[in-house]
Amino acid sequence: MKPPARLQTLIDEGLIDSVQRQLMSGKEAMVFVVRCGDETRCAKVYKEATHRSFRQAVDYTENRKVKNSRQARAMAKGSKFGRQEQEAAWQSAEVDALYRLADAGVRVPKPYNFHEGVLLMELIADADGAAAPRLNDCEFDPAAALVHHGALIREVVRMLCAGVVHGDLSEFNILLAQADDQVRALAEQQRVADEAAAASRAAVALQTAQSQAATRGLESGAAPPGQLPIGQAPSSQAATVIAFARAQLGKPYLWGATGPDSYDCSGLTGAAYAAAGIHLPRVAAQQWFAGPHVPLAQLQPGDLMFWADNLADPATIHHVAIYLGGGLMLAAPHSGALVQVQPVYLDGYIGATRPDPSSGGVR
Repeated sequence: MKPPARLQTLIDEGLIDSVQRQLMSGKEAMVFVVRCGDETRCAKVYKEATHRSFRQAVDYTENRKVKNSRQARAMAKGSKFGRQEQEAAWQSAEVDALYRLADAGVRVPKPYNFHEGVLLMELIADADGAAAPRLNDCEFDPAAALVHHGALIREVVRMLCAGVVHGDLSEFNILLAQADDQVRALAEQQRVADEAAAASRAAVALQTAQSQAATRGLESGAAPPGQLPIGQAPSSQAATVIAFARAQLGKPYLWGATGPDSYDCSGLTGAAYAAAGIHLPRVAAQQWFAGPHVPLAQLQPGDLMFWADNLADPATIHHVAIYLGGGLMLAAPHSGALVQVQPVYLDGYIGATRPDPSSGGVR
């Protein structure tokens, strides 16, 4: 593109070789993508005061002091010379802060030069080499959002240690750089680690409960409960339930669906038990009453596990799954997910039921 007049000076001075395109135009400056030898950088061209669109210019210029008394008097009077000096002081403060933050190790664009109202600095790029998107233009899952939040807090602390406070650190002023792809990967690793930790905690809780129950049984002379091999169903009906449920793996969750192409959580459990000749009520909160309740330590493959919003009120039950043994369960978890095998988790777990054809809770 034809270089703007403000950038032609940098070409004449040999600071840049060419101007490729305009990247953006904001209230304080225009930003262009430029070439400097083999590198692609960006040039921030500060707008003159008469062309800026600050709603409250005083918010950006107050408390900017100069040591020269003549300049200070002119700035206070608002004369032409004073406005020019105020403009120069404001730009210098912005540039000085950028250099200061870069020296402190804060993740800011690396500044290269400042010449006649033009700041030459690093181009923040994404993984494909294009200009990085703003944080506001990106979407994250909860795990990634937490990782990014932690990274931002660390940068803010570094800024404070450098004696700088950012007056407008919003999602519109933060770029997601190529290096942040590593953050996304870290977030995914953290999510997997969290799931593994949750599964481990659930398995430990199950093993602890079963061990305690077995100890109590031995002391009383009774046979220890829950001693089936992992995954072995206690009855032919339970085996049929599990076999039917496994055959549905990979089918999509759909609220209100009872099969055969899609299921919600209670639709899946109801269909699985129907295959074994046991007809359960339609919704999870009613399936809770379809048989005797089973302590955690005595869970057996085929038992139904329930989760509720209020652990003291079965009416708030919102999810049900089929226990497979070995700390695993099979469920249709939520919208957007598929029928799948999951580690047992205990957050919100209210208890378990062992459906029984003779129970009054079975239709």
